[in-house]
Amino acid sequence: MIELVALIVVIGICAEAFTRTLDELGDVYGLDQHVIGSVFAAVATTLPETLVPLMALVVHHNTQIALGATVGSFLILSTLALAIIGIVLRLKKGVGAQLHVPNEIHADLKWFIAFCSFGLILSFLHNHHIIQVTGAVVLLGLYAARLRGILKKSKKDRLQQKSKRESIPKKKIWILASRMFFLIVALTTASSYFVDALHQVHSFLGNELMMALVFSPLATELPEKLNSILWVLRGRETAAIANITGALVYQASVLTAINILIGQWYINSTMILALIISMMATGILLAHKKWSWNMLAGESAFLLLFWMLQEQGF
Repeated sequence: MIELVALIVVIGICAEAFTRTLDELGDVYGLDQHVIGSVFAAVATTLPETLVPLMALVVHHNTQIALGATVGSFLILSTLALAIIGIVLRLKKGVGAQLHVPNEIHADLKWFIAFCSFGLILSFLHNHHIIQVTGAVVLLGLYAARLRGILKKSKKDRLQQKSKRESIPKKKIWILASRMFFLIVALTTASSYFVDALHQVHSFLGNELMMALVFSPLATELPEKLNSILWVLRGRETAAIANITGALVYQASVLTAINILIGQWYINSTMILALIISMMATGILLAHKKWSWNMLAGESAFLLLFWMLQEQGF
């Protein structure tokens, strides 16, 4: 237990430094909050979630853990992580706290639901490996196209504004980039140790699937949750939400493709339930342009719903 607390402190310190460094780099290059959160922070902080299925497949040859960790990452981010942002928003801004959600965030959620739906269809074609591999390539291609579109739009927006890059010494840019690299390595390493420690604490559960679906993502997604909390506290709510939605898009495309290309993509009824609930949780948010704090906090109800239905044998 002491080890868990120590690792949480380490991850928290790294997350604080990471968000500040990313904000500085964003200011240097004139990046908006959505690009900072949905692209750079999302990809960087999803390294722990990427490592878990990779290690499970390559080292342990355990497809159950790999699949559970992948689908579980969808579930925890789309429910608990968003609920935490809502609670922090309430504490910071009061009862009437709400977010004006930009179109880019809604686009992230649409991409996520589309990738999840495609992944669900591919899961029923596990006896047709060629089709699944083709689907994995399509997922990776679409994710790359999405990134290219976001960065291209960001570049166009930056050209319309006065660039700050010329006033910043190149030495400082290299220092910021080096610090970013070090913090990504530190976050990934600390999260990896945290996962191991959490596995030891919850080993008495004796349920490998639930361990992979719930407890492992709780640990590996700690950087995203802490980053989003810190950004909300600094008044950068768009970056906070984009960190979550961008990570969801990455996971639903890249992690699904990894499972197909290296292991297998054959999810059981519990994983299908988790996938459907994740899409339901994000789908509800698509109907609103403004997200109140209690709407976000209410996303936790979907995690409770999953737990109840799973306990009932659905």
